[in-house]
Amino acid sequence: MTKKKKTKQPKQWLLPFIVFALIVITIGYFYVTKEDITIVNVGDLDDVKVVRNPSAAGTFYPATANGIDNMFGNYFAVAPEMNISGIKALVVPHAGYIYSGLTAAAGYNQLGNDYKTVFILADNHNPAARFDGISILPVTHYKVPTGEVKVSSIAKTILNDTRLRGIARTVYDAHKTHVIEVQLPFLDRTLDDFEIVPIIFGSISDKDREAVQEVIKEHLGPDTLIVVSTDLSHYHKYDNAVTMDNSCIKDIEAVDIQNAKRCELCGPSSMMTLLSIAKDKGWTGKIADYRNSGDTAGSKDSVVGYSSIVFSEERSGLSPEEKKMLLMIAKDSVEAAVNDNKRYDPDKETLSKYPSLLEKKAAFVTLKIDGMLRGCIGHLEPVEPLYLSVRNNAIAAAMKDSRFKPISKSELQSLEYSISVLEIPKLQDVASDVFYNALREGIDGVILEKSVSQRSTYLPVVWEQIPDKDDFLTQLCRKGNMDDDCWRDPDVKKYIYASVEWSEEVLE
Repeated sequence: MTKKKKTKQPKQWLLPFIVFALIVITIGYFYVTKEDITIVNVGDLDDVKVVRNPSAAGTFYPATANGIDNMFGNYFAVAPEMNISGIKALVVPHAGYIYSGLTAAAGYNQLGNDYKTVFILADNHNPAARFDGISILPVTHYKVPTGEVKVSSIAKTILNDTRLRGIARTVYDAHKTHVIEVQLPFLDRTLDDFEIVPIIFGSISDKDREAVQEVIKEHLGPDTLIVVSTDLSHYHKYDNAVTMDNSCIKDIEAVDIQNAKRCELCGPSSMMTLLSIAKDKGWTGKIADYRNSGDTAGSKDSVVGYSSIVFSEERSGLSPEEKKMLLMIAKDSVEAAVNDNKRYDPDKETLSKYPSLLEKKAAFVTLKIDGMLRGCIGHLEPVEPLYLSVRNNAIAAAMKDSRFKPISKSELQSLEYSISVLEIPKLQDVASDVFYNALREGIDGVILEKSVSQRSTYLPVVWEQIPDKDDFLTQLCRKGNMDDDCWRDPDVKKYIYASVEWSEEVLE
């Protein structure tokens, strides 16, 4: 019996675009205009390339690769380096680059280049495309001025997953906006070889969202990254927005799903999906940058908030037990120095239980009485194990801070201790206005240095006393015996750093 030769069938998911291609040839449109989608190689049905063309280039970001590169040069030059390992997800903004590009760069700058699959989650921003569930555009590539980004086959798998029948669909108009696209040049700059899984959420019930996140979790591997594309609060006065956004950021960092539901943000379903996955996986969040449009290119009368938040498998900083141990070392060191004029040596066996305290790190120790500064000394760079940095600087803060008399025995019971562990400072080799705009109130510590004798720093905690950026920099210049606007001087080196800070009160 002679077998009939099988006719090669086109891939089913491409059929709508094959029909689309034929109609484009004759009438020029079908759901989306031919400017939105480009179809090439239609002759071989098994090798159809379907490209989603850029819609936001020239408006939300530059229309040329050179323009993007120039803008990124400024942004990444001042982006912090937080040295976080095991990064699994980012929350980044999606406004025009002149508004939120600095903040987005702060998040992307934390990444290595070893990710192969990137899920990009965003909520629908096209009022003309109201729908339920999620939408995935069945294309093979997204095009931006820096090149074409390949869509992972995982996108097709999720779109056709029978468990998501009635939830996963294609709503073409939902993909006409910028919310996915603006992330692609950042990813293209940061990663070497990757594919994306772009998903846009419409109105969706908790039950359906949970079904989506379970399917996403099945496709997460060691080389997978999740990017949530969302801004924070919209159109409030500057001070109100900062208060709202900071509260929201703390809930997101803590993976506090119930409180985060009260956040004002334009990607709520995407965010809840990430937080639910993060909770299941044990990821923790850490803020990389926060600012709003009033800090960048807009009025402070009505602002939009932007954040970059990094989620990782890495244990966030020191454990509560390690922080308590360092506070005990600081306190015992000061009391031994004041009472007996002796140097306190922590028990080696006890220290062996806390390997993080044996790593070289820079630390400051601050002493207060009734909330008023009584001494503060520290290292700006790691020169000794952390426990020794705390011990030695605690003694120096008590006995050698030239601004105060040495601590007396009668003051010991009233002392309040706090410790700051610093990241390595990063030189800001940029124009003074770029440095000023990138400086993050409440987050960045700053070093200004003109010479060996003209050098000063403020820890991030100082923002609590001097919240105004101009005043902060002026006071810091004065502290280093420099002119009030010394930070504008090209001969003055400018560094920023992050720190982890805690006190006895916080740990109680």
